[in-house]
Amino acid sequence: MKKIFRLSLQRDFNSVFKKGLGVSLTGLTIKYLENDKKIFRLAVIIGKKVAKKATSRNLLRRRLKEILKKHSSQLVGWDLILIAKPELAKNNFTELTELLEKALKRTRIFQ
Repeated sequence: MKKIFRLSLQRDFNSVFKKGLGVSLTGLTIKYLENDKKIFRLAVIIGKKVAKKATSRNLLRRRLKEILKKHSSQLVGWDLILIAKPELAKNNFTELTELLEKALKRTRIFQ
């Protein structure tokens, strides 16, 4: 994913956490906030409690980003923060896809 699609500044994180809305499912929490840009920005937070090995955390991060790439046209104008919980590491790619799409449908983004 290109650098312009990353949510990286501390002030952006703070605004999403303070002003944004959230949806929580088993294994995944999504915080989101509308932005005034013509792109969507994304951050994926996966702590060591989710997976001890960095390779496992990176694999999970890459999978989540790939799933969101498919829905990028619907996500334009939003800042998203995905927060993984330990239950998420057990899922395979298809289960992750179903879970993430279910969570996105519960947000205001897909309505």
